[in-house]
Amino acid sequence: MDELYPATDSICILPQNMYMSVVSDNTSLEAVYARKLYEEMCRSGMRPCGDYVCEVLTQLPLGDSGRLIYKIQVPVGRATEVHDK
Repeated sequence: MDELYPATDSICILPQNMYMSVVSDNTSLEAVYARKLYEEMCRSGMRPCGDYVCEVLTQLPLGDSGRLIYKIQVPVGRATEVHDK
């Protein structure tokens, strides 16, 4: 985070971890992509080990419509590591 960004109580620092992420510009597909992300986690032998986070990366003015580009991410660990904790 930029050092000039004002400190507030609403800022949360995400812990270092391994994350699986999806980036999109179609907010109506967020639930679909979240489901696909979960399916990929399971296929890869991973399990979620923290909270689902969705964040806006940028909003670009393209023509008459601004495009919102966002990222959804989930911290993951190997299935055996998650169960061992």
